[in-house]
Amino acid sequence: MRLYCGILLLLLLSGCVSEIQETNETINETSVPEPSVENEEEAQTAAIEENKTNNDLHSDVMNSKTVFPEEPVFDFNKTNENGSMIVYFFHSPGCSACRETYGTIAELEDKYPNILFVNYSLANANGSLAYVQFAEKYNLSASKQLVPQVLVNDTIITDRFNIEEKLENILKEFS
Repeated sequence: MRLYCGILLLLLLSGCVSEIQETNETINETSVPEPSVENEEEAQTAAIEENKTNNDLHSDVMNSKTVFPEEPVFDFNKTNENGSMIVYFFHSPGCSACRETYGTIAELEDKYPNILFVNYSLANANGSLAYVQFAEKYNLSASKQLVPQVLVNDTIITDRFNIEEKLENILKEFS
């Protein structure tokens, strides 16, 4: 029985070896020919033309006909067109004081539904741009550019403790 199994195994293996040899011969027969000198020149010419096309596309993007979106302008009005007071809240997701202030802002939003709360995260482009424009408009020096910071009724409140203490009093006066 062992002899029979051994012979069967030998036959199976010899069949696999012959298939491997046939596969190798097929690969060798279908290998890619070396490019001729003419093919190399054609390949170089094609690469140069493709590069010219890419450069033309790039220069076309930068021509005077290209329209780029305008940078948004933030005006920081005291109220919106409906007369509702606007509270601008500047924050950063990496700031622990900002994260603590989110709760206060959320509570005030619920408590004063007639007041518009606008949140600007300095982690995204619009929020950063809004903060730069805010700092320029209110002449904030670098030492005064801190988060969390709130702008309400032309009053700037910095620091979570000041925001928690003073913001609601300003909102009560307006309501």
